[in-house]
Amino acid sequence: KEIVRIFEEERFRIFRLNPRGPLVNKVNKEMLKSLQNDVLRPIFHLLNNGLSITCDTYKLEGSQLKVRNLQIVNGCQTTVTLSRAKPLLEDTVLLDIKIIESSQMAHKVAETTNTQAGLKAQDFISTDKRQNELQKQFDALPEPWFYEIRRGEWGKMTSQADKLTYRRSDGTYRVMHIKDVAQAALAFRGMPGEAKDHTKTIFEHKQSDDDTQRHYE
Repeated sequence: KEIVRIFEEERFRIFRLNPRGPLVNKVNKEMLKSLQNDVLRPIFHLLNNGLSITCDTYKLEGSQLKVRNLQIVNGCQTTVTLSRAKPLLEDTVLLDIKIIESSQMAHKVAETTNTQAGLKAQDFISTDKRQNELQKQFDALPEPWFYEIRRGEWGKMTSQADKLTYRRSDGTYRVMHIKDVAQAALAFRGMPGEAKDHTKTIFEHKQSDDDTQRHYE
C-alpha cells in the first residue's frame, strides 16, 4: 500500500533512473491475475521478484522507514500493476524490496538490474553521462529542444506545463528521440546505410584493438 501511495503522489518521477522508461511499464496481466486470486494474493511476495530501489540515504525511525531521493530502478511494472489493483491490496499483500543506499552507484545498479528481455540496446545508455549532457545542451538552446533519451520520457514523464517550453507557434513540439540523433550522427560520419538499417549498432559495445568501447564514442 505504501509503494502505491508513493507512486500515486510522485508518478513516473520515481522511475527517472530506470533504463526501461515508463513506456513499457504497463500493467502485467499475469501479475494482476495473481492479485485477483484469493489463494495467490497472500503469497504475492513469493511469486514476484520485488523492487530494487536506490536512494541517497535511508533511516529507520521506529516503524517508519524514511528514504531520501527514492528511485525504483527495477520493478516499475510491478509498481504500476499494484496501483491498478489498489482495491485488492489487503494488509496481507506483501512485497520484497531491496534498498541500496548509494547515489554514486545508482546508475550502475539501474543498468545491471535491468538485463531481462525486452530491453533495447539504446535503453542501456539512457543513464549515460554523455546522453544526459546532450539533453542539457539541447535544452539550453535559444529555442530549446526536448531530447528524449529514455523511452516514454516525453509522453509520460514530462508535464503539460513543461511541454509548453518546447511548443512551436504552429502547435507542434521541438522533440527529438535518441534513435533519430543516432541516425543523424551515423550519416554525418559517412555511414548513411548503417544509419538507415543498423541504428542499434551505435549503442552496442564494439571491440577495438585496445579495449571494448561503445560504438557511439
